[in-house]
Amino acid sequence: MSETEHVVVMTTTDDPDEAAALARALVDARLAACVQAMPITSTYRWEGAVETADERLLLVKTRADRVEEVKAHLDAHHSYDTPECVVVPVTDGLPPYLGWIDASVGRTATQT
Repeated sequence: MSETEHVVVMTTTDDPDEAAALARALVDARLAACVQAMPITSTYRWEGAVETADERLLLVKTRADRVEEVKAHLDAHHSYDTPECVVVPVTDGLPPYLGWIDASVGRTATQT
């Protein structure tokens, strides 16, 4: 992982109920401070064909040191065979907001 402390993890799902469940579970588990879900239209190649689908984009606000846990959660609970999981570093932000992420998510169990 890079030197950045905070990241946004992006994933998508085509089911609004699944989007809500994933968001709630990530926040409940303190793996995310906030998860935003927004409707999008995705166009992509899948199994040799170009597909278009209405989906929900989830923006997961978390710490870089929690990314592996977020990825494991998505891998275990996402309905897609190959869920999107893209990690974008946060290079800057308002200190109170970044502090809120820290307080909401906390550190991994191995950190002191």
